[in-house]
Amino acid sequence: MDRIKNIIDIIKENKEISDFKLIRKKTSSKELFLIRDQVDMDRSVETDDVSVTIYADTEEDGKKFRGDSSFNTAPSDSDEEIARKVALAYERAKFIKNKYFPLAEGTILTDEKDYINELETIKKVKDIVYKDYGTKSKINSCEIFVNNIEENLVNSKSCDCKSKKSEIIVESIADACGEAGSIEVYRMFTFSKLNEKEFEENIYEELKEAEDRAMSKPAEPIESVDVIITGLDVPAFFNFYDYQASGSTHYMKLNKLKLNEEAHKGAKGDLVNITLKPEIEGSVHNSKYDSDGVKLKETQIFKDGKMINLSAGQRFASYMGIEPTGNLVNIEVAPGSMSIDEMRKNRHLEIKSFSSFQADASIGIFGGEFRLAKYFDGKETKIINNGAFSANIMEKGLDMYFSKEMIHIDNYYGPKYILIKDVNIG
Repeated sequence: MDRIKNIIDIIKENKEISDFKLIRKKTSSKELFLIRDQVDMDRSVETDDVSVTIYADTEEDGKKFRGDSSFNTAPSDSDEEIARKVALAYERAKFIKNKYFPLAEGTILTDEKDYINELETIKKVKDIVYKDYGTKSKINSCEIFVNNIEENLVNSKSCDCKSKKSEIIVESIADACGEAGSIEVYRMFTFSKLNEKEFEENIYEELKEAEDRAMSKPAEPIESVDVIITGLDVPAFFNFYDYQASGSTHYMKLNKLKLNEEAHKGAKGDLVNITLKPEIEGSVHNSKYDSDGVKLKETQIFKDGKMINLSAGQRFASYMGIEPTGNLVNIEVAPGSMSIDEMRKNRHLEIKSFSSFQADASIGIFGGEFRLAKYFDGKETKIINNGAFSANIMEKGLDMYFSKEMIHIDNYYGPKYILIKDVNIG
């Protein structure tokens, strides 16, 4: 018997359950683990998991509430074990008092993409990782995962969504030795298909970072300097705008910006243009529907610096009384007005990597301690480490610039560099 049908039959035996949702995910995975360029282990993994969400509706003082609780089932679970998990989830859901919201209804979608060849892809990835890039640093170790995934989402309101997709996950550690000691740089890359040129650039930048950090010197205080944020830390910067345009943020009254309000009124720099998309090239989050069965709708949230739309999944869209866009994950930001060469003309600090780039989307504070940066004082460039800064996006957004050069990082496609004016470095 089909697993989903069997679980639904078991759920329906409990007449008190209000609604339910099931997501079945079958994964075929090839995995390779390497020390230097030598294979340490390889394996194949097959999984077949079903995530079940049970909803319970209650009323108090004339108000209707909805709670939910989720659990996973394995192929080895007996009918009795599944029934026990269903009953326990229902009891837990009854104690959760969220404002009532309806489930998505009647979404029928098929989103099937061609699977990638697992072994062929692993070989290509390995060859790129261990290619000679002419750096003094080397890849110490690497883990490669190539997954082909089949998914089926159904709920009690006649949603039935199916998808097939692939994902590649690469974790690598580069190491180097120099005046600053022994340095290791960890990176994780995720993409839905292999773009060899793009991936080569990623590995080279990882190796170059390790090499440069090994020869870097501690930073000294720098006053009023242009800061260039680069590469992997750029997407987190734009999370502020995504958060401000979220229906959940507005419902909970956590937003600093209002709909149809300019983010940076009177700005003389570049204005943000941001679109949330069901799909962008290479993202592992590409889909026609979200985890609630809502058909994803491309939504521009900022145009020329003004918030023009909200995005919201099923629950918060119902609370806000707006049409659901679905929970959109992919973000595309329009290019800016400056090339990286123009950004580098004047005195500046180009931050290559942070210990942990902090970007508080609720209040707009961003910054942190950097591990590697290049400081151009107007005459020469110095490679430095362990400086820090903190700034507010509402203030700095009045005079900031985005690069013409674009980059794809996981669910982000947009400018590769951001120029922030007049920052103090500690």
